[in-house]
Amino acid sequence: MPFDGNTFWFFILAIGAVVGFLVWWSAKRAQERRQALAQLAAARGLAFSGEDPIGVPGTFAQFELFQRGDSSYASNVIRGAVEGRNYCACDFQYTTVTYTTDSKGNMERQEHTTYCSAGIVELSYPVPAIWLRPENFLDKAAHLVGFHDLEFESAEFNRVFHVKAENREIAFDIINAQTMQRLLASPFRHIEFNGSAILIFDERTWEPETMAAALDLARSLVEGLPHYLFDKLRERAQA
Repeated sequence: MPFDGNTFWFFILAIGAVVGFLVWWSAKRAQERRQALAQLAAARGLAFSGEDPIGVPGTFAQFELFQRGDSSYASNVIRGAVEGRNYCACDFQYTTVTYTTDSKGNMERQEHTTYCSAGIVELSYPVPAIWLRPENFLDKAAHLVGFHDLEFESAEFNRVFHVKAENREIAFDIINAQTMQRLLASPFRHIEFNGSAILIFDERTWEPETMAAALDLARSLVEGLPHYLFDKLRERAQA
């Protein structure tokens, strides 16, 4: 069948209709998700904003996540205090810019945007930084040549998590047997204790129930910290 002008415009209109539908569907899903996040916040006695009224990247600048990228911002922010403890959850995106040179010497600018979600819960006292992420093949290879992260009593935990810490002694106090069990039972693998808060995040956008689960895990980690820990940290600070 010849490809005449009418056929050409039919395909153009069909493609336009598909693109328009996808844009509408994406906007509809985003609006439904914002409504669900607002309901989640209200159910927990927290506030919700589609924008970032507290400047999340600056407020929690101690976390490595919020230092990433050449440009970044937070959105869909849940925040507030419950029973004297501060909570925050949000979406976060950062854009990394790289420059490459082609065979003719022309410079090309490339951007890559990463979309994340995060949950943050306040601690009672600042702690030295501890970084947990999934153990990967390169980590296992590094172990073979003598480069090790922190090793714990649980072989399963060591297989799953790669752990670095500013203070080894405090890290072993914080990541005790109960904490290891909580972390292994959860789907979350990117966790950071730093300053006066715990951060849990993923490099993907969470559904509202996942964001709720992240806040619940962070709260349980806070509640699971040993009672002597903060006394030890105060004594170290005074010394």
